[in-house]
Amino acid sequence: MVDIEKKVSEAEEVERILKVVSGEVPKLIENIIKPLKDLLDEFYTPESVRKRAEAFVVFYKTLVENGVPEAEALKLARSQILDINMVLERVFGSLSKYEVRHE
Repeated sequence: MVDIEKKVSEAEEVERILKVVSGEVPKLIENIIKPLKDLLDEFYTPESVRKRAEAFVVFYKTLVENGVPEAEALKLARSQILDINMVLERVFGSLSKYEVRHE
């Protein structure tokens, strides 16, 4: 009888844990995904793309006007471009490596 009561108690505990997890995990995912979506939406607006392009041109022209060879100026200008996709790949790549190490 005690064994059955213990199993029922354990099953109830598992049920309580699953209820908490099922309520909290979607919130956690939303708290991660929504800011990333907002960031991507902002990063790819026509206005933000135009501003980044203008900044790239100004940076490149300033380098050339100050005597930096065009090829080197282009290389330096390209290195200053923020590639949001690369950033996200690195973030998620780091997270997946962290999860693998700590499982």
